[in-house]
Amino acid sequence: MILNDVIGYLVSTFTAAVSPAPVGDGPQASLINRDAWVLVGSSGDDDRSEDLSVTLTPSTLGPGGWMDEEAEIVCSSWAQSGSGTFTALRAAAFANAAACSTAVARNLGGLLNAPTAHVSELRGMQGISDQGGLVVVNFTVSYSHVITT
Repeated sequence: MILNDVIGYLVSTFTAAVSPAPVGDGPQASLINRDAWVLVGSSGDDDRSEDLSVTLTPSTLGPGGWMDEEAEIVCSSWAQSGSGTFTALRAAAFANAAACSTAVARNLGGLLNAPTAHVSELRGMQGISDQGGLVVVNFTVSYSHVITT
């Protein structure tokens, strides 16, 4: 599987796309007091059980032994403020999610042997946190890859 390589690529690519907002690999309690941040492989919902999903099936391509890897990685863009309006928080959270979406190259920087990566299903949540208003935008990075070894 190339899941860990893909996550590393996304963290690096998203870091460049949303700077100076920090990007974390998985849940990051250290980011909770920030104004904005992005998480790769985490929706931030403690009840969510499938932020990372990989399906492996025998490939119809190539010689026997090749496998098709289909994966979905849930990511999240966060914005919060004690003084900001939900209009501004939504704008910030969706802007970072859009920047991450734009940064996803179809072949994930050469990791994939076919250009299949894409972002789907941006979904927002807004509420109140200890810091004030909070908006979270979850988005899913999906990819397909043929494991040839």
